[in-house]
Amino acid sequence: MMERYRLHHGAQPCPTVRGVIRSSNTLMTNAVLPTSNLPSLTINDFLITSWLHGKSHDTQLAYRRDIACFWTILEPVPLTQIALQDLQQFATALATRGDAPATQRRRLNTLKSLLTYAHELGELLSNPGRLLKPPIICISR
Repeated sequence: MMERYRLHHGAQPCPTVRGVIRSSNTLMTNAVLPTSNLPSLTINDFLITSWLHGKSHDTQLAYRRDIACFWTILEPVPLTQIALQDLQQFATALATRGDAPATQRRRLNTLKSLLTYAHELGELLSNPGRLLKPPIICISR
């Protein structure tokens, strides 16, 4: 099987947001927002922005970090070109670098939700995220 994209080397840490403040309904930050790793493609911007609409500020930042993490580990591509293999490579990379199962699950579910949204809008013919199974979190008592 041929891999569609090469993993980025040296891209272990996912982007983070620091120093975010609000001033009269304006978001300001002294750090690069997590979208800095997103490809500058109009369809991505549209889908992500419309998908995030109405979500809380903190949720939007967390989801943007998760999406940027995906594009940090894999080469940036339009959302409409993401395949199941890409999601599986991302899941494997998260597990390999030692992310906690809960973190892996959240990041994968973020992508699955975004792809479901794009599919429901008609931007994707099929939803590759539907077939991806995030890791199960075992809670011991």
